[in-house]
Amino acid sequence: HAPKDPIVSLHSFPHDECLTSALIERFLWKLVKSRHLLRIYEFALFLFKTIFLLQKVEISS
Repeated sequence: HAPKDPIVSLHSFPHDECLTSALIERFLWKLVKSRHLLRIYEFALFLFKTIFLLQKVEISS
């Protein structure tokens, strides 16, 4: 049986970054609600912010 996770259906969408990120965000929130993965969600956000800041620093230097 194929899993009914939204992440699987991501591949059928056109490569629109806004759409994809919105779907991923919705998928993450479903995980947070169903399995209480708030800490993992926050950690992922922290990682994204850190990587984003590091890229900014690299570009500016």
